[in-house]
Amino acid sequence: MASYVVVLVYFVTFTLLTIFFPRTLAVTIRSGLMHRTRGFVANISIGEPAMYQLVLIDTSSNKFWIQCYPCVKCSNQKEIPHFYPANSSTYVVEPYNSHMCGVYGGKRGDKGECLYKSKFPDQSVSTGTLGRDTLQFTTSDNGTMMVPRIAFGCGTHNAGGGFGDEYCGILGLGPGETSLVRQIGSSQFSFCIGSLIINDPYSHLIIGDGATIEGNPTPFEIYQDSYYVKLDGISIGEKQLAIDRKLITNFVTFDLRTPTTYLHKGAYEVLSAEVTRLTEGKLELVDMVSDRLCFFGTYLKGCKRFSGC
Repeated sequence: MASYVVVLVYFVTFTLLTIFFPRTLAVTIRSGLMHRTRGFVANISIGEPAMYQLVLIDTSSNKFWIQCYPCVKCSNQKEIPHFYPANSSTYVVEPYNSHMCGVYGGKRGDKGECLYKSKFPDQSVSTGTLGRDTLQFTTSDNGTMMVPRIAFGCGTHNAGGGFGDEYCGILGLGPGETSLVRQIGSSQFSFCIGSLIINDPYSHLIIGDGATIEGNPTPFEIYQDSYYVKLDGISIGEKQLAIDRKLITNFVTFDLRTPTTYLHKGAYEVLSAEVTRLTEGKLELVDMVSDRLCFFGTYLKGCKRFSGC
């Protein structure tokens, strides 16, 4: 099995991740990505007439849901209206006795509809009705592609997680059956991330045959509907850190929704000591924030001693 080395960088340019499934999508569809505080959001269009929505990309979830009108308990969406299923001619409610309702963990509603409740590790929650509608994507030749009957949660009771302020819902890209990638029938997907400082026009999500690998791939393991990579070591620049292998030689979750990397305390202490050494006299160390290093200084100027800046 190939190893995976984490290199500490301040600036990431054109990171490409590709994940394969055992089915094939004949065309390539794509969606622009934008960087937000909690991760990356994709712009999608749903319904007929199509409504524009921003959804947070989540590789640790298989659920796809958005805030829907009438919202009993929802965050305000300042720029984008809540999705109104009654205004979409292609929206249908998913029945409680369907296969999709079962794998979604749904329950029967008063009218025979499928009711869902999704909880996430950050304590956010979405509750509502499971439905289906048409999604519209841009293709690789700048055309459009309509994907009908995609199952998603129409959330009317949502709390936590920053919903509304930065995005309208969650787009799960996990390996499970309810994931958007699996519903579309794609064999693979990838995302390309450009600048993290500005919204780079080259940042996008790709689904289909156009999601290709260049260079040496790192294999992913799939366990309990999550992606894992084998962490073999941590380096800063050309220096491999002397960390007890028992603290890092393990499988770690790949989670695009979590912007912070979490390490064993012993491994983190070695890493933070090296960062402190490299930044001494370059950046001002301020009070610790939740036991994490925090520096005050110029972003790009202070990171010149790190690989990738």
